[in-house]
Amino acid sequence: MTLVHVDQEKNIKNAMANPPIPLSPFHCLETEGNIHFFKMKNNQTTFDTDERQSFIFLEADMNTHTFEYNIEVKQGQNIELFFIHPADSHISGNFTINVHNKGGIFTGFFLTKSENELNISVETNTQSPFSKNNIYTFHSGLKNGKYTLKTKNIITHDNSDSNITNSILLFDQASAKVQSTPLTRSGKDTRNHLHQNIFLFGHSSILAIPELNTFQKSSETSHSCSIAKYSEEDIFFLQNKGFSRPEIQELFMNNCLDTLLSKMSHQHMKECLEKYLFSHTLSCIK
Repeated sequence: MTLVHVDQEKNIKNAMANPPIPLSPFHCLETEGNIHFFKMKNNQTTFDTDERQSFIFLEADMNTHTFEYNIEVKQGQNIELFFIHPADSHISGNFTINVHNKGGIFTGFFLTKSENELNISVETNTQSPFSKNNIYTFHSGLKNGKYTLKTKNIITHDNSDSNITNSILLFDQASAKVQSTPLTRSGKDTRNHLHQNIFLFGHSSILAIPELNTFQKSSETSHSCSIAKYSEEDIFFLQNKGFSRPEIQELFMNNCLDTLLSKMSHQHMKECLEKYLFSHTLSCIK
């Protein structure tokens, strides 16, 4: 399936050259086959499909304030979700993912940025053996933005894997509270891991609360975290090396975004999203 047309490439370049018109991933990907696009609404939505492999794109806008989104992963299905919140609106959202039957795989990418208040909750449930859940979150907090993230991976069957990776960059006076819970209720030979990458700039702050719970001796539950704090003196040093403040922020944000996108399995989709995300990094942080 061809995802990018020549005339769409021209539209992409024109859109990039004329901000602030937002360039949506919907402009460069066809809405057909196993690719599904949704504009976020203030309601509850359930995604349920029989397709073997599905890619879901959710985009929030200024009119999105609260939402509930449920995803049902059936036997042997492989579903990838990419959620984008590029708007500076106050938003509260809940995602619930249920992986049913043997061999289901869910991979979720949650990309957010905010100068205001943002609350996101993601919960995955592996309800069958040999199932996998992978959650990747990326957030850039700007100015006085307040961010609350709750993630929970629940394992209840044998030979299941779950992974949570949170990447958080906070600038200026932004703050965040992150609560992540790998929970193994039952099941033998399971693996449940949490990793957090935290970058603090200026006077930003974060409260990170890992909660590891397991009720099985044969299960593997682990947590790792890397924290880097950059003071105003560090930023001033980089500015003396020729980097502007927005360029410094862009450098760190693009590095994290590149790591996140490398986890995507669909190459054409990855290329289109790179054009959207990297071209809008500077416009998002100015």
